Amino acid sequence: LTVDDEIRFKYHVDVLLLFGKDYKAHMTATYSPDDEWCVWFPKLYQNGDWDNKLLEDGKLVVMERKHEGVIQEKSMVFPEDQPGKRIIFAHLIDPLTGNKYYKFIGIFTELVGTFQKASRTRTSEILYFDGKGRFDIKQLSSKV
Repeated sequence: LTVDDEIRFKYHVDVLLLFGKDYKAHMTATYSPDDEWCVWFPKLYQNGDWDNKLLEDGKLVVMERKHEGVIQEKSMVFPEDQPGKRIIFAHLIDPLTGNKYYKFIGIFTELVGTFQKASRTRTSEILYFDGKGRFDIKQLSSKV
């Protein structure tokens, strides 16, 4: 699966099938397939608590907490509480139809920043699956 693929997933459970999980429902923003990785389903549009954005041609995800949001700081998961890199399937809205869907946008670093504003940097654009729930990631080269 690459970030250039135009594959849309309607629900979290559709994405989790790639990881070998056949759930009836999944309502949390994350899923941990192992101790190192976490699948994250952020809304990349303004919502009641966050104004999340994809910047720098998809290479940076910025999370900014809205002051009028209802999420309390004590309920927020900080990097030290849930370490690991993120496999991100962003929740997006089709500008023509208004339909919401999830799309793979890449592999990102651990969170850097504060509870109010933080970011993650993309390290890979490709996610490989073996069809049995296992996955592999090819990191972006640091060479120019």
